[in-house]
Amino acid sequence: MIEMAQFHNIKFLKEVEGLSQRQIAAKLGISRNTVSKYMKQNTAPTTVLRKKVYGT
Repeated sequence: MIEMAQFHNIKFLKEVEGLSQRQIAAKLGISRNTVSKYMKQNTAPTTVLRKKVYGT
């Protein structure tokens, strides 16, 4: 999973600078498939921290 800052960077490069998915992938050093995946999402990825609960 990519970081939230990188997600916003992908959106910025596409919407503001008008770069293609291939150009974004090359610029950020990530897979073109990853760029495509996050371009389709409207919200940034979040990490849910879970606590282990032992017993009740």
